[in-house]
Amino acid sequence: MKVNFSKILHQPTTPLIVRITKHNWYSFAPLLASLRDLKDLAKKFEIKIVKTRDTLYQAIKEATNREEENKKSLVLYSFCTTDKEKVGEEIKELGEKFGKNIFLICGGPHPSGDPKDAINMGFNVIIRGEGEESLKTFLSKILGLKNWDNFPSPQIIPENFDEKKENSSGDLDGYLPYSRWDNLYPPIEISRGCPFGCYFCQTTYLSGRRMRHRSLKSIDACIEAYKEIFRDRGQVDIRFISPNALAYGGDGVSPNLEDVENLLRLCTLKNEMRVFFGTFPSEVRPEFVTRKAARLIAEYTSNRKVHVGGQSGSEEILKKVHRGHNVNRIREAVDNLLEAGLIPVVDFIFGFPMETDRDQIKTLKLIEEILDQGGEIRVHYFTPLSGTPLYKTKPATINKEVYKIIGRFIKEGKVRGKIHKWNDREKQNRK
Repeated sequence: MKVNFSKILHQPTTPLIVRITKHNWYSFAPLLASLRDLKDLAKKFEIKIVKTRDTLYQAIKEATNREEENKKSLVLYSFCTTDKEKVGEEIKELGEKFGKNIFLICGGPHPSGDPKDAINMGFNVIIRGEGEESLKTFLSKILGLKNWDNFPSPQIIPENFDEKKENSSGDLDGYLPYSRWDNLYPPIEISRGCPFGCYFCQTTYLSGRRMRHRSLKSIDACIEAYKEIFRDRGQVDIRFISPNALAYGGDGVSPNLEDVENLLRLCTLKNEMRVFFGTFPSEVRPEFVTRKAARLIAEYTSNRKVHVGGQSGSEEILKKVHRGHNVNRIREAVDNLLEAGLIPVVDFIFGFPMETDRDQIKTLKLIEEILDQGGEIRVHYFTPLSGTPLYKTKPATINKEVYKIIGRFIKEGKVRGKIHKWNDREKQNRK
């Protein structure tokens, strides 16, 4: 009897194609690190990172030409509401080109907030909320099936998302924020969750109201890893991901500046390294910017600018969107940062659905006030995000005079923003 040694030596793997874009790679780094940490599970997959449609199509074609009986590919997406149209077009093309040879999985902000929309787009499995554990559980289950057609699809995981989100005890120390295997090194995530529940922001509705923080020991280990990985650069820049950087170590309602200082002091003990704190992607809430907080940032960090989420200059709008601070808190934050020698960069949103011309003018006046003091401004057009109380609402029309003035400020370099896209967005939202 002849033994087919090639079949014994060749352990078939399942293609897991990960669609990376400039907007989702922060999310995929911890997901892939968590998956690869389970070596017995990870070795059963052939993980391929693709960054363009062409490489995506090529990866799927290669998988369908394999010798194994199961020629299907798992294709993994993560996307936000603003990218759903592009993703939808791509999924439609994949269906037309590859049909049943693909099994589509998605997660991220938009599918988590509106899983039914993701199902309508053509996805087989929607993973809601934090995916480190849910993705591994799903992949383990599907490997046990001889025929993927037997998997009940479409399926939303987990079924008890709302309950699990609010009672989450997920320890950030248990997940690396980067994936050395996949060459993904985003800013270090130090906090998740937010107690405020602003009606336009997804953070609370995806990660719960309880804030969880990465320990100093874990942050220290991440920094050392980044220093080793990027030592050839001569200098390493360390940045953080947090809904509110100044909430580190606390309950998220009020600052714990002792823990913030311990974090910043830890960073300054490192040689050949620059630390950026309170800048994108970890801006700060205005009421957390006390004089002491501003001095800590000025003393310990390399950034001379701090990003503050002001959102509106109208007291009425701040109350209606459940923001949790008033206009004076924005002014105080600006004053405290300027006093510490820092430049405040304040974000404002125009077009909240309940916003009137009067509200927009109040915001414009506050913008002018901050500019006169030496601060900087970033303006945004309101986008209804899935899973939030303001999802499915229509943005308010921007007052013509306000629009002109903001446009002039942008041309003069006083304000940053993409106001040229606002008109197209308004027309689309009226459909």
